[in-house]
Amino acid sequence: MSQTVKGSAAVSKKRTSEAESFIKGLRGVRYQVKDVSRSVDFYIRQLGFQLDMEHLPAFAQVSVGDLKLILSGPGASGSRTMPDGHKQEPGGWNRVVLQVNDLENRIETLKKAGLSFRNEMEAGPGGKQIQLEDPDGNPLELFEPAESQMKQQTLRDAAVEFMSLVASGKVQEAYDRHVSQNFRHHNPYFRGDAISLKTAMAENAARNPNKKLDVQFALEEGDRVAVFSRIRQNPDDRGGAAVHIFRFEGDRIAELWDVGQEVPADSVNENAMF
Repeated sequence: MSQTVKGSAAVSKKRTSEAESFIKGLRGVRYQVKDVSRSVDFYIRQLGFQLDMEHLPAFAQVSVGDLKLILSGPGASGSRTMPDGHKQEPGGWNRVVLQVNDLENRIETLKKAGLSFRNEMEAGPGGKQIQLEDPDGNPLELFEPAESQMKQQTLRDAAVEFMSLVASGKVQEAYDRHVSQNFRHHNPYFRGDAISLKTAMAENAARNPNKKLDVQFALEEGDRVAVFSRIRQNPDDRGGAAVHIFRFEGDRIAELWDVGQEVPADSVNENAMF
């Protein structure tokens, strides 16, 4: 059983590494269009895209934020007929989603400009959306997130929440919410994998159900967060000062360093530790 699990894990890791070796990231989205010049005019004048490159009449590329939209005309290599005779044509239901503010007023403005919409505005828990078409019938979705969706958690918030959940005994929840699959740590008292540290944290929580965490401050820079805190195993414990340094991959904790210093009974430093 153990060998089977290890073998499956090895195969999964190998497959992941093979995929990562040639996928470099998202290049962009390709739309089939009939008239590249007309499409460029639409995306620039009506939606505020920027023109990156233009090789008329074959293709052009426009962009907004991190989105690169490749507009392929009939003469482009990305528009050629498939070997079985199928033609690449505009339209369909898969679509680019563009985030906007004040969607209702934006819809009225675009309607007055003569743009074609597929439906009326819809609303749900995640926000409001409506579909419009470019001149070739390719769909675009304008999306306004609900206010709750706009309040994205910072990496600093995620690190502090992870520590708070662990301190309160909710170790599994902390790992489920915040830890990446390839997590590793540098605590010298435990093996460096996620399961070993999680097990130790759970055992500590069971022994100290009244543990108290007081976060003094947290600093975020790039993909790293440092949290300085006072940790007491019980209300009568003087506790200690701890610094936890987190490295994130995306919104998940991928690596952790931690150092600590006990609070002494007596200190000659008039500034105290906290």
